[in-house]
Amino acid sequence: MIVKVITVLLSLLLFCNGFAASNNATVKNKGDELFVYKPKVWLKRGMYQYKIGSYNTALEYFLKILAKDKNKDDYYKKALFMLAKTYMKIGRKIGDKQYLWQALDLLQLYFNTVKNVGWDFYYTKAHIYENLGFYDKSLDIYRVAFLKAKNERQQIKTVIGILRSAVYLKRPDIVDEYYILLSTSNLSKEDKKELEFLKGLILFSKGKYKEAFKYFFKTYRQNESYLIENPEYYYLVAEDIYRKGDYRLAEQLFKRIISLTRDKSVIRKAMLRLGDTELKKGDKKLAVATYYNLVTTYPDSPEATIAKLKLIALMEKDPVLKYRLQQTNIKAFKQPLRFVLETLIHSRDTYLGAFALANFGAYVLQTNSDNLFKQLEWEISLVFPRQLKYEQKEFIVREWKPYLLKLSPKRLCELYKTNPDFFKVIFDKDTLIKIAEALGKCNEREERLKLIRYIADRWKDDNDLLMLAEALTDSKDFDESLKILKKVKHKNCKYYKIYIKNLVFLGRPVKEYLPILRKIENKCPSDDIEIKAYEILASIEQKNPQRALWIIEKSKDKIAQFYDKDPVLKLAIYKTISYLLAINNYEGCLKVIDIVEPKSGNCFLASAKLISLSRLDKIDLAEAILPKVKMCKDTMSKIAQIIYEDQIIYRKLKNE
Repeated sequence: MIVKVITVLLSLLLFCNGFAASNNATVKNKGDELFVYKPKVWLKRGMYQYKIGSYNTALEYFLKILAKDKNKDDYYKKALFMLAKTYMKIGRKIGDKQYLWQALDLLQLYFNTVKNVGWDFYYTKAHIYENLGFYDKSLDIYRVAFLKAKNERQQIKTVIGILRSAVYLKRPDIVDEYYILLSTSNLSKEDKKELEFLKGLILFSKGKYKEAFKYFFKTYRQNESYLIENPEYYYLVAEDIYRKGDYRLAEQLFKRIISLTRDKSVIRKAMLRLGDTELKKGDKKLAVATYYNLVTTYPDSPEATIAKLKLIALMEKDPVLKYRLQQTNIKAFKQPLRFVLETLIHSRDTYLGAFALANFGAYVLQTNSDNLFKQLEWEISLVFPRQLKYEQKEFIVREWKPYLLKLSPKRLCELYKTNPDFFKVIFDKDTLIKIAEALGKCNEREERLKLIRYIADRWKDDNDLLMLAEALTDSKDFDESLKILKKVKHKNCKYYKIYIKNLVFLGRPVKEYLPILRKIENKCPSDDIEIKAYEILASIEQKNPQRALWIIEKSKDKIAQFYDKDPVLKLAIYKTISYLLAINNYEGCLKVIDIVEPKSGNCFLASAKLISLSRLDKIDLAEAILPKVKMCKDTMSKIAQIIYEDQIIYRKLKNE
């Protein structure tokens, strides 16, 4: 810090000595106020120039005081302090942090010069740290400034600073604590304008882009000079409009930022986002031109690297663009995969790493290379998804989603299990539902249930709740499924089917779900096989096997098709066969078995068929399936064999 202060002082003295030497060489009239030491006048004029935003002119007046004042009186101290504030304003406006660091050094020099510092010192220091991006420091110093405030005006300005820092630090507790103070304060016209932006900033930080737009757009319309003075804020307004989906207006604002502001870092970000906006609008040629302009205008910037990665992503899908870019002298386009890998390796833990990962992932997902796939899994495992920014996640989704939706269930499961939070945080609901389906096919029931629960908790849509209820039913958590169903607002066919399914598997009596079956006649298709299964169950529960057989015969083709796929239908057929055996209706039992047996010749069906054929004295047919039943080890098969043997003995006795 001392070295920095000495450097600043030397530069100031060299500037001022040169200025004074020039004056001494040209002074002719002793009364000429430009060359006679008049600190009061210079300070007043400097502060006026500072107030109207003419910071370079203000600098001249403050530097003259510092050069002329040998006694370091009050004017010297005030000029020193104002010089620090002026450097801060210039640094904010042009985006050069060197000015901000110089402002901090001058503040330290001022602190060493005066005995006591007041509110303005701490407020200015906090504001500098805020603009440097050290929000934790700015918040702490703003709080000190709040304690030093001597009037309501100072308190209001400090609270606004505290709120900005708290928003950037994602501290909603502090935002809530201090925002109350503004609601009860007497705000000036300027305070109200700044508060409009602050309201938008708070909503923007919460992802409420449409709500934030109302306040941001008002600032843009009524107080654009404030945004030009603070280019980062202007960029946030345009970014909010982009995220809201109004790409035409976003394009307009990004262009204004590029033409009106002097902050190079903001201009580069705006150029990059302008390309994204044009791509969103479907103007690929213009987007390519914007990205390429960024690459050639600011070749060594991080934004240029990102633009290269985005151009590589586009050229891999467009042979014509690929040919044109590879004719340029830019090395990245001649060896795109190498550039992507080098960027990923060297920038894995930086802002650029996520963009390179997007390119690498898209490349791997198109190939069948096991080695590359394992490498991608490893790269994903290293990512902390909640630290990714909106634009990073956006690019990953854009490049990966089309391939993830087509990926085999096995690979999708492997990829997801590497880092579940990566997919939950980054991808949209469609992709997550696809992953949940894959997890079901991979028999990853626990992971599938966790993911579906996450989807339901995040989006809280009726369809998501129904998906969760169904997953809970599949996991045999019937009571929990019924609790979830209570949250569903609009009850459709799927709702009632899941509801009845839970009641059936909980063993509830038919009287609990029969009224629902009657209610959903108009909500479900007339040939819905699951509804038919419930009707069969209800008929058996009511001891009406004739109706059950009638329903089965009427829907036999669909029953044969879905028997192996639908557990409710299996249960209905099982109970029907068991009941028919119990009432000695063997002909009916064989009719049912003949419908489903070709699709699923299991031990239960084989045993039931052996019993029915034996009781009907169709020994030749029974003998044909006896070997299959003998292979079974369950109780039903043993009973079937005994009945068959009894029938053989009965036949012999009858023939004697």
